[in-house]
Amino acid sequence: PSGLRPSGLRPSGLRPSGLRPSGLRRAAASSAARTRLYNTAFSSDLTGPGRGNPDGKQKPQGDAKVAPLFVSVDDHIEIKAPLDDIDVNAPPAEPEAQVPWLPAGVRIPELTADEEAKLAEGGAVMRQTRTRGSGEGFVVMELGVPPEEAWLYLSDYKGYVDFISTVREALIQPPRRSAVRGQVATPATFKLSRFRLKVNVVLRQDDTRWNIGFDLDPECKNLVLSRASGFWQLQPYVPESAQRERGGGAAAGGPPGVGATRTRVWLWANVEASALLPNMIVDYAAARAFKRATQWIRPTIEGTEEEDLV
Repeated sequence: PSGLRPSGLRPSGLRPSGLRPSGLRRAAASSAARTRLYNTAFSSDLTGPGRGNPDGKQKPQGDAKVAPLFVSVDDHIEIKAPLDDIDVNAPPAEPEAQVPWLPAGVRIPELTADEEAKLAEGGAVMRQTRTRGSGEGFVVMELGVPPEEAWLYLSDYKGYVDFISTVREALIQPPRRSAVRGQVATPATFKLSRFRLKVNVVLRQDDTRWNIGFDLDPECKNLVLSRASGFWQLQPYVPESAQRERGGGAAAGGPPGVGATRTRVWLWANVEASALLPNMIVDYAAARAFKRATQWIRPTIEGTEEEDLV
């Protein structure tokens, strides 16, 4: 019987090598891994950088609809959404306008009328949310100097030891080219507070937009923090009264820095402490972090007394 069956018709010959069960299993495993990656990175229940469902699964509650997901299929990305959420007759969404003085992807919070009034009076505004071991928030204050002058201090990383009381040591590495066009990435090691907590970060500096982003350095161990990201941002600002006197003039939404007589300094951060850190130290640092990180700005750059954040 074996002699009557041509070799080209053997069962093994009918099954191309690309369709071997082992090959199918590997392809399925690879596709599943990519699906988990996209679900985790782009799921709609993200609440901050690096967050998401670690198992890549959406967890709707009650009758809540499953939010749209990005799902990887082989080398393509498809958008999966509930059919009743899709309006085929809806006009295409207008692209969100980019503020000229902000880097792409960076957004700052919208202030309330009371917060705007506080800044106009020379105060500082802070919002902060804290849970056990993690926190997120921002501080903003307005200075009576142009952004070019404030940038000299903010971009002087070695000078942080002299400017910022909570920075006890600073080791700044040579800068390297960033993956983002227009940015320079600088690895740095800071020892913070009287506990001399060691933190390794990468500072991403954009001189054209007066922005310094920071994240934990993935190439170094960080025993103190499990997550830390944020940015410093200078906002060129022209008061409305000055705009009226000029007959319009350049405002905060105009070309970066043109005609700006004042500067708003923003610090935004999202931080999670390591589980190895004692709760006492976490609570101590969290209660003082934003104040210690910004109380140097006004006396150093503007030469006036620091603002007491409450």
